[in-house]
Amino acid sequence: GAMYLPLTLLFLIFSLCVADEDKTKSITVLGLGGMGRAVAQCFASKGYQVHAWNRGKESRDNVRGMDNITVHDDLKEAVDSSALVAMVVVADRNLQAATSIINSVPPTSWKDKTLIQYTTHEPTSIVAQERLMESLGAKLVGGQIVAVPHLVCTNGGSYLVSTTDDSLLKDTLPVLEQLGPVTTYPGNVGYAALAYLGLIQSLQFGLAGHELSLLLMKRYGAPRKLVEQYLELIQTNVPTYFKRFSGLATKAVLENDYESLARTFLPSDAYLEILEMQAYFCEQMGVVLEDTYLAQYLNVFRRLPKDGSVGPTAVVEHYMTLDDTDDKSSDL
Repeated sequence: GAMYLPLTLLFLIFSLCVADEDKTKSITVLGLGGMGRAVAQCFASKGYQVHAWNRGKESRDNVRGMDNITVHDDLKEAVDSSALVAMVVVADRNLQAATSIINSVPPTSWKDKTLIQYTTHEPTSIVAQERLMESLGAKLVGGQIVAVPHLVCTNGGSYLVSTTDDSLLKDTLPVLEQLGPVTTYPGNVGYAALAYLGLIQSLQFGLAGHELSLLLMKRYGAPRKLVEQYLELIQTNVPTYFKRFSGLATKAVLENDYESLARTFLPSDAYLEILEMQAYFCEQMGVVLEDTYLAQYLNVFRRLPKDGSVGPTAVVEHYMTLDDTDDKSSDL
């Protein structure tokens, strides 16, 4: 009897320590589309307790029952379950969908949290979101995933992250490296997005895109170190992961090789979102897009349905059936 109370206290202390330790090995993933699901499964396979949420029930049900993944139907419950929250929702240049999710949770739920914003975005939007998170007592890491879902959790993708607070990067890096190789861009939360857009523009539009990227970096006030990291990113990714994008669109048009052209495109709605994001950022930085290659690409893709029904081959078929009055060479 005399030993009962001390043993009980020891057990309670042990339980609290275990619970505390478990919380440090947990992460919440918001968004369970193709990429979000891959991110959730990766963390789960690395021993993390993953708390997952998605607006649509079907995507939640697709993940329900997987090892180490707890699916929440309630957004607040999901956010409350971990100190670290990764958001992976649809590409969103203004981060409107992402901000809507943040605002759907009571402000007190965000206090002392760290949000990793993996939703594809442009730099000025993530800076605005950083101010929002600070007002809620939370911290923000800007992230970009340069991979397709099946390459998440391998060395086949690249992960770009940036923060204004360098110490935050140090704290979160061991967790983020579970997904794959991470390149860090400290000093400004928008730097990862800036490097990502530069990479995409260079790979889609060759030298013209590369020159525009460097101009945008200069106007954004990027330091020399970031530009050097960006150039290294280009050299690493052009001959490997992004080989199928590098200059192939231009080459295919010149050679009338429309099968190759089809392989250079994403589904039209995803591709359009990336183009719109680039255009929006150019506008923010005061770069006029009229009569540029980017405006010409937008001209083609804005004519297509935005419901995800048009795949790469259909994009090319649409391009080939434009009215004779349309100059295809200027469209692409």
